[in-house]
Amino acid sequence: MEQKPELESLVFCPECDETLEVVSVNPLRLDWAYDDEDDDSDEGFVDYDDEDDDDDYGDLPQDRDDW
Repeated sequence: MEQKPELESLVFCPECDETLEVVSVNPLRLDWAYDDEDDDSDEGFVDYDDEDDDDDYGDLPQDRDDW
């Protein structure tokens, strides 16, 4: 490295062709940088409200004998 990096700064490693984040400066430690644009964990999912679970299943019998 040409200069001392600052904590949480991003540095590019030409050897591994990756952007890394400085997680510690003394000793110097790098970690894979987190990229929000690549985060598609919510993609395709709908938020679900747990408070009204009973309404989602209609009029199901409450006792097993009624099934």
